[in-house]
Amino acid sequence: MEKNIKNIITVFDIDGTLMPISSSILDPNGTEALSKAAELGEVVIASARLYQGIFFLIKDLPSKPRVIIALNGAATFIDGKLVDSVAIPEDTVGKVTGILTQLSIYNHKTPLYGILRPFFWSLQPLKF
Repeated sequence: MEKNIKNIITVFDIDGTLMPISSSILDPNGTEALSKAAELGEVVIASARLYQGIFFLIKDLPSKPRVIIALNGAATFIDGKLVDSVAIPEDTVGKVTGILTQLSIYNHKTPLYGILRPFFWSLQPLKF
């Protein structure tokens, strides 16, 4: 008896999975894996990258993933629209930067927005 395997959800990471870590473009094998997975059902990209970084890697694919989970799960996009996001509370950011300053890891001269700017920027969706 033949199994129907349509409508499978396949989740891919990018770095080290669809492309070598040192690369800035998708590996041909990664592109092929995305295409084959798309034939079987829904493809989801989950990455620590910003949404824009993921978008620019996949924008030219013939069948683009509809669901993108960016920033290690802090932002989820469906069809280019932000549908869920989790932000670190401002008081927590203050506590963490205080600790990092004490440990000489955080440069207090850098404005807080400079640290968080990539997060805010990543929530501005791009359209396919």
